[in-house]
Amino acid sequence: MPSTSFRLTARHRAWWRPPPVHAVLAALVVTACGGGGGGGTDTATGPTQRASALSSFDGAQACTELEQYVEDQAVATMRSQMQAARDGLPGWGGWTPLILRTLEGNVVFTAADGSAPPVASSTPTEYTTTNLRTAGVDEADIVKNDGTRIVALAGRTLQVLRSWPAEQLAVQGAIAIEGWPHELFLDGHDRAVVFSAVGQAVSRFGFGDVVCIREGCGTDWESRTKITEVDLSDPAHPRVARELFLPGHYITARLVDRSIRLVLSDSLRYPAEMPWFPAWDDKLWSDRERLRAAWDQLIIDNEKLIRAQPLSNWLRDATLGSGSSARTWPQACTEFSRVNAPTRMGTLTVATWNLAQGALSRRTVLADTGTVYASATRLYVATSHWWLWPAIGQSDQTYIHQFDIARPDRTDYLASGVVDGLVGNALAMDEAASGHLRVVSTLSRRVADPRDPSNAWGQIETAARLTVLEPQAASGAGVLAEVGRTADLAPGERVMSARLMGNRGFVVTFRQVDPLFAIDLSDPRAPKVAGELKIPGFSTYLHPLDEQHLLGIGTYVPEPVEGQPVDPAARGLQLSVFDVSDLARPRQTHTRRVGSTMGASEAQWDPRAFTFVPSRGLLALPYTAWEGSIGEGGAADFKLRSEVQLYRVTPQAGIEPRGALSLDDMGTAHGGPDWTWWQHAWPRRSIIADDWLYAVSDLGVRVAPVDRLAQPAATATFIDLVAP
Repeated sequence: MPSTSFRLTARHRAWWRPPPVHAVLAALVVTACGGGGGGGTDTATGPTQRASALSSFDGAQACTELEQYVEDQAVATMRSQMQAARDGLPGWGGWTPLILRTLEGNVVFTAADGSAPPVASSTPTEYTTTNLRTAGVDEADIVKNDGTRIVALAGRTLQVLRSWPAEQLAVQGAIAIEGWPHELFLDGHDRAVVFSAVGQAVSRFGFGDVVCIREGCGTDWESRTKITEVDLSDPAHPRVARELFLPGHYITARLVDRSIRLVLSDSLRYPAEMPWFPAWDDKLWSDRERLRAAWDQLIIDNEKLIRAQPLSNWLRDATLGSGSSARTWPQACTEFSRVNAPTRMGTLTVATWNLAQGALSRRTVLADTGTVYASATRLYVATSHWWLWPAIGQSDQTYIHQFDIARPDRTDYLASGVVDGLVGNALAMDEAASGHLRVVSTLSRRVADPRDPSNAWGQIETAARLTVLEPQAASGAGVLAEVGRTADLAPGERVMSARLMGNRGFVVTFRQVDPLFAIDLSDPRAPKVAGELKIPGFSTYLHPLDEQHLLGIGTYVPEPVEGQPVDPAARGLQLSVFDVSDLARPRQTHTRRVGSTMGASEAQWDPRAFTFVPSRGLLALPYTAWEGSIGEGGAADFKLRSEVQLYRVTPQAGIEPRGALSLDDMGTAHGGPDWTWWQHAWPRRSIIADDWLYAVSDLGVRVAPVDRLAQPAATATFIDLVAP
């Protein structure tokens, strides 16, 4: 985890004097992480748009126009924030990134005798890989396998394991990854491709090693995303084959054949010397007129600083390689686009990295980054309308941009559209065979609070909706035009999960009970709710068992009884089977409560942790729970239960437990004479290969036969090459 600190040296204490509390709160609220205010104040955003489109910067004046646009946006955002601070208006607030530590260099672990272990002579007939949203479109994850080997990220180390035959499970090699690894791919050409965050501390207006809790003060963190290609041809000696550094924060990645699409988000860098509040004066904060004049002058001065900053300071280049062999890879101004709808200031980059050619191309939109979904030939990025401050009357909207990823060496912009509400995750979007995009969103609108008329933020009304967008030709860029929508569903509730499959869609919302809506999508211009099922609790992920049945994982919540409190201990993880053969009458045919109220599975919020073998009906789920009690005198005695649970799930028999592969004994104790700290093996992923279940934790991998899970055949403990 990143370390955080706030420190003032003696040199800085002479400057730093705390202003009155109300002034501190006003400044923090509107300047931290780009908050803002309203009510008569200039705004960097405008009303929501019913049509969204991107326009690129072209021709000989592309760089001049790009710089002008960036500066205009920066000035508008700065002005809104500072005018809100000047007028004492409410804003969002937040915290800025603080200092992280990074690692330089790579270290390799080999077998004790320096030789590579023997290679497995066979492969399993059937094995699971990452649970994918779209067939043929691989998604980056923390664990990848190809049947005979597993590569996994554990801390800042890439582990390489032989996994077949199962009894010979062992760590073959390991290599430290620079920075903080996020996810990886396993390329079919003996390469692992790892994405990590690296960066450096950047001083703001001469404060050196000071870190402040607000934007524009002290030291900031400038992040880059590193692509590290690791050669696995000799698994005992993995080595770095190629490195690429890209500006921005890693969001997600997709792999089609050998072409990676990497989605990045970055902020535009204000001038380092630009202050976000007036210089300190003992009497300034108690003199309203002087303070207002100081804010106004600061706005004028900051605009001059913004306009004077060259384009090269706003944007950053990519770098291929490191050290003396590094080569800068600049991005052309013509590869940038503006959006005609207000979104939060920043950059959204879709980078194409061709593994076969070692070629990079980028397409950048001057907007914030949101939900990402990819079909085999199209990539969609959804960004939310950005309000600088909350106010009654606002309605959320999401702008969706469509990109062509059919070519392996580049990504081209195709069209944009807009839907009402907010889009939760990639499962809420789906491209039909006809080319229509179906989107499930939670509608959100601020209305007056009848219980408190003085509440300027009001209260939020919610509902759910499915919208259908159709690509249509237009002058210049294409348009994703709305051609159909359902009626608003479940007023007062929010979307918890969605699954769109062919001509059918399923949406789960939640407030008190779990309505599962079955939607007929056969006519894209008239999608309609065909049936509805209400049950206690909610499902956070829906997985197709077959054409007529869904398997849901989520949380059981007892239905409230009027006049009686809801017992929180009754909540817990639940698996459900739904019969959706008749859309008009969906039914919940089987349920099973899992573990205790203190238990959870990562599969509840990350479908990549969900492992299912349709041919055998086997379901594997990582599971953790704190189990124990409070003893006399209030002393707590809890122990972590850590395991991968196995179930057989069929539409006919329902959900049958098949045991659990425990990781409890893999934890290690650290401490001294008066204290003990346990490092537990948290289960993250699972793999099923033929008759074997592999449990992958952050400390190692364990394997056991599916019919004898209490008798593990082998355990491989990860090698930690990087001290915490």
